[in-house]
Amino acid sequence: LVLAVIGLVLSLVCTLVLIPNGISKGRRLMHEALTTRADAGIEERAFFDTLKGLILYVEKIDSATGVMTNIFIRESSDPDEVKTIIAKKGKVVPDPQAKAFVLHLREGTATTENRHGDSTGTLSFESQIFRYPVSSANLETSVESLEEMSVARILSRIRKAELEEKNSTGAARVFQQRVQRLGRIILAQRFTYPLACLALALTAFPLGVINMGRSRLNNVSAGLVAIFIYYALSLATERLARSGLAPPEIVLPMPALFFIAVAAYFIHCVRREQIPTAIRLVQRVIQTVRRSAP
Repeated sequence: LVLAVIGLVLSLVCTLVLIPNGISKGRRLMHEALTTRADAGIEERAFFDTLKGLILYVEKIDSATGVMTNIFIRESSDPDEVKTIIAKKGKVVPDPQAKAFVLHLREGTATTENRHGDSTGTLSFESQIFRYPVSSANLETSVESLEEMSVARILSRIRKAELEEKNSTGAARVFQQRVQRLGRIILAQRFTYPLACLALALTAFPLGVINMGRSRLNNVSAGLVAIFIYYALSLATERLARSGLAPPEIVLPMPALFFIAVAAYFIHCVRREQIPTAIRLVQRVIQTVRRSAP
């Protein structure tokens, strides 16, 4: 019970504090990496498409100087215009404001096409600075996800979606309903996932001391089966919540509550030095199968 409570507290810290902060900081680190060290993801003879709307291909990279040879760039951030650039040499340079992916290109041509694929102009250059704003890659202005919000902010987002749903119709109304359902699911998961520590630990105690036969491997097998059942129930209840067939606040805690109830019954049997009825039924089935086996 002490170990279960410790696991419950640590899991609550993870789901309520560490994981949301980690997702948020990870997104910010990705933004910083793409602006300060974007060249770290560029490889020779491989298409670099980390930034949305930008494809970069480099034939060779000098590991000592960072100079790239035979560069191909295709930018399609503007839906009405596609720009293709071919340069003999180039190098990634840091952006002082950390808001753009910057390339210093030399000896190349830049071709612009409309959305129908017709060329609208070609320009030859000796030197050119190519800037691709990070905002165009949907990194800087991306909307904060529910997974990285605190409990209070998720509740606020759900209330906002409820208000917007009343004034919306059609697809917008369906979207607001999905936001509410997803927010409720995330809130329920943050509390029910840690509850698994308590439920499984309480179940493990009676399964470890009940006499299930001559071999102790029977107890280990029973524990593995219990974990599998808990995992299957968790997947089933989550699917019910995501499909909207049942409220997440009710169905998501069900596996943990069911296991806690079963554990309480098993512990009661252990105190009275009895084997639970469910265990006896399983033992009889196993004995019957062994006897019928050739």
